[in-house]
Amino acid sequence: MGILFEETLSSNPTIQIATDDDNELGLMAVRIANAAALPMVLKAALELGVFDTLYAASVFLSPSEIASRLPTAPRNPEAPALLDRMLRLLASYSMVKCGTDQAGKGERDYRAEPICRFFLKDNIQDIGSLASQVIVNFDSVFLNTW
Repeated sequence: MGILFEETLSSNPTIQIATDDDNELGLMAVRIANAAALPMVLKAALELGVFDTLYAASVFLSPSEIASRLPTAPRNPEAPALLDRMLRLLASYSMVKCGTDQAGKGERDYRAEPICRFFLKDNIQDIGSLASQVIVNFDSVFLNTW
C-alpha cells in the first residue's frame, strides 16, 4: 500500500480527501497506456451498428442477442465474445450499462445509456450524430498523418 497524503479536490480548502498515491498513479498509468483503446472500440462499435441496435431495443441484451440483431450478420463465431469485450470497455466509460443475465446463462447483459443517442446514425433531435466524426477522426488515413 502506498503512502497516504491529503489533497484538496475542492474549492473549499477545509474539505480534504485522502488518496493512496500509488494506487491512483497506477490506475492513471493504466488508463494512459490504454488511451487508444476507447476511440478504436468506439469506432468499431459505430461501424457495426452496436449503439443503434442497443438503443432501438431499449432493454438489456446479451452479446449473443446483440450480434444476432446487428445490421450485418457477423461471420465470426467468436463475435459475441468479442462484442462482450468491447461492451465492457464502453461500460467503463458509462456509454452502456452492464447488468447480469437473469436467465442464468452466465452472460452479461448490456443496455444503451442516454449518451448513446449522440452517436446514433439517424440522430436529428440533438446536434446530429457524432458517429461520422468519430469514424473519420480515427480512420487509418487520418491517423497516419500524425
